[in-house]
Amino acid sequence: MNETQSLPASTSDRPEPPIPDACDLREHAEVPLDVSWFQQVFLPLHTLSGTVPSAVRLWLAAWQQVPAGSLPNDDRLLCALSGGHRLSRFQKDKEALLQGWVLCSDDRWYHPVLAEQVLRVVSARGRRARSARVAAQARWSVAPTESPRASDQTESRVDASEM
Repeated sequence: MNETQSLPASTSDRPEPPIPDACDLREHAEVPLDVSWFQQVFLPLHTLSGTVPSAVRLWLAAWQQVPAGSLPNDDRLLCALSGGHRLSRFQKDKEALLQGWVLCSDDRWYHPVLAEQVLRVVSARGRRARSARVAAQARWSVAPTESPRASDQTESRVDASEM
């Protein structure tokens, strides 16, 4: 199948991105991996085309993009992100490398499996942040006790003003 025939002609014909545009996981170094899917789908698909190393590099690069889990729709950048092969070699392998990826209305590529992982991490981070906020509020809602030095200084100021 010719790739240009499978892509919508304009961005308005493309699906909305599955990830919010400000989603940033660059500081989240761990990339979740569905081992069963990776072994049963990803590796066989890319082993047949000989693109395993480049496909893994793109997968990892997508995690570090903003929005997380996406890749730019730019052959030169994709070529560099996939390992820096010659552009002509990348363009030959592009269809195999982007198998399963979807070009969305923001002109970026998203893979449904990676998008699901991104959303899980974002959700977990939100739950942890809420738990930390609740714990902090509980911890700080109790009035802090004054140190003996602070109360001594207060009393001495009162005594001095009475004179």
